[in-house]
Amino acid sequence: GHAGGGGGGGDGPLARALRSSKTAVEGASSAPSPPVSSSEHSSPRPRHNFTVGICAIAKDAESYLIEWIDYHLLAVGFDRIFVYDNSDGEDGEGDGEEGGDLSRWRANTRSHPLYSRADVVHHPGHGFLEKFDAYAQKAAYKDCAKRFGKTEGDDDSRSIEEGRGGGPRMDYLAMIDLDEFVYPVDPALSIHDVLAEYLVPYGYPYHDVPRSDSEH
Repeated sequence: GHAGGGGGGGDGPLARALRSSKTAVEGASSAPSPPVSSSEHSSPRPRHNFTVGICAIAKDAESYLIEWIDYHLLAVGFDRIFVYDNSDGEDGEGDGEEGGDLSRWRANTRSHPLYSRADVVHHPGHGFLEKFDAYAQKAAYKDCAKRFGKTEGDDDSRSIEEGRGGGPRMDYLAMIDLDEFVYPVDPALSIHDVLAEYLVPYGYPYHDVPRSDSEH
């Protein structure tokens, strides 16, 4: 199986996968935590001995955040998602990493069985960021990989900080935007099934994973 990235519409693979997941799409900024019909969503059944997460940078993404998270956690089988919110934070509550437009959504979902697996880091700024010695998008991906991913020589004792949900660091991280979707060409396959064919320790550039000719 191969992996593809990009938007979807009509009756394509994305639309079919979203229908099959049977999850309620809730407003991302609603005060109560959105309901999930079954507790089985809280911890996906492992079929492989490695974990896969997403590092994503977002701005003005509130309206479709839940749909995007539902799809990647439920239909594709990612273990964790780390969203870097690039908003200036006018609507946010708090400063620094706790601010930003998605801060209210994050605060309301930390005890949720599904959405607690998706975290938000406020990452304001545009252009070149001297703090990270990189441009905003690359800076977000570098910070995400450093904080939430494993590197060669890591042992299992290095965990994600408790304030970010704790747990083991991800063996593999996909770097995509919130207007992009990753889906296996074969909808019966999870992201773990796809990566098992192309495993390289401590990382595999997404753009090097074979995809169908129609994908971008």
